[in-house]
Amino acid sequence: DAYTVQFNTHGGSAVESVTREYDETLGEFTSSRDNYDFDGWYTGENGTGTKYESTTKITSDVTLHAKWKEKTYEVSFETHGGSVVSTVQRNYGQALGEIDSTKEHYHLLGWYTGENGAGTKYEADTAITSNVTLHAYWEIDKVTVSFDAQSGVAVSAIELDYGSTISELPETHRNNYIFGGWFTETDGNGTRLETTTAIEGD
Repeated sequence: DAYTVQFNTHGGSAVESVTREYDETLGEFTSSRDNYDFDGWYTGENGTGTKYESTTKITSDVTLHAKWKEKTYEVSFETHGGSVVSTVQRNYGQALGEIDSTKEHYHLLGWYTGENGAGTKYEADTAITSNVTLHAYWEIDKVTVSFDAQSGVAVSAIELDYGSTISELPETHRNNYIFGGWFTETDGNGTRLETTTAIEGD
């Protein structure tokens, strides 16, 4: 007797039904579906029932159902001096999620497909649709230098990058006094601020 094997691909490429004699093996059949991997033929949907291999013998009419696995993609991270971030796996269309790295005296502006903020920015809710390497984009922390003119003419505060120097120190004036420089404490005590002084805090 001849039996009919039908294939329900559940969104995959069509597979024509075939006939097999009693006890004849199924043979090799597959289907393809965008962003999914084919994971076998089963007598029930979603991988339920009995799995039919290419060597399974046909003894009755049967409808076989394709089982699909979502493709998984790897997201790797180049932190450019920040703390190491391990590669993560995401199913097709799954959101990236919150990914953090730390770097002393810098703050993270985001993850990009290119270096230094080039390319596409990936947010926590960005859907992953391919393997991708993301680059950390850092901005150096800012520090503020405030000036207490000690009854002299007021001087505005200066904001600059952590660890940098003030190339031109501001001056102030006070009647009947000679300006003697800027110090970290009053009355000329503490450390004198020079153009070579690296500013490492407010």
